[in-house]
Amino acid sequence: MNSKKFALKGSYSVTWTTLGSCYYSATLKTEDRPVGGETAFSALHEASGTGNIYGLKAAAYYLDVITGPAPNCGWTVTLTPAP
Repeated sequence: MNSKKFALKGSYSVTWTTLGSCYYSATLKTEDRPVGGETAFSALHEASGTGNIYGLKAAAYYLDVITGPAPNCGWTVTLTPAP
């Protein structure tokens, strides 16, 4: 599942929460670089955490999130500009 595209530039704090007993892998990608990207988070069950992503070049980004096997593997992610 991909998120909508959003404009980013610079460094960000990433706060995430997973809402089910699922596998989660979230990668921040751009259309210019569809393979690879910055790992936003990964988890194997209900969890939450924080991380950082540094030095993003100005572009339209999206989250490529892989979940499974349950059909209801909810998640949230908030990116906050780092000082």
